[in-house]
Amino acid sequence: MLTFDTPQEIDGLIESSHPILLTDKTTIDPNLLRRELELVRSRGYALVEQEVEIGVRSLAVPFFDNKQKVAGAITALTSMSALTTKKLLSDILPIVQNVAEQLQIAMKAGRSDIQS
Repeated sequence: MLTFDTPQEIDGLIESSHPILLTDKTTIDPNLLRRELELVRSRGYALVEQEVEIGVRSLAVPFFDNKQKVAGAITALTSMSALTTKKLLSDILPIVQNVAEQLQIAMKAGRSDIQS
């Protein structure tokens, strides 16, 4: 969700944070992190493979409120052995994108049971 902040907000957070290496795959280099955030923004989803926990792969798709601010994200999490990256992207990503899109539609329609 950070990727949709302004460049100044992103730089401020990166510069003030002290990232922790959770696994040998965790991105802690500020320049690599900025590049990854640009990639996430351009493709519209985040893909994480063993960066938080060994053996875990996930993807996340943001959904936006009426002001086009990120309201949240829909995440699919799986073990590395259960689904390949290719299968996760070809089979699961479209479903997650659809759920995020439906949430945005509901929020724009002013559904009272959807909070922004």
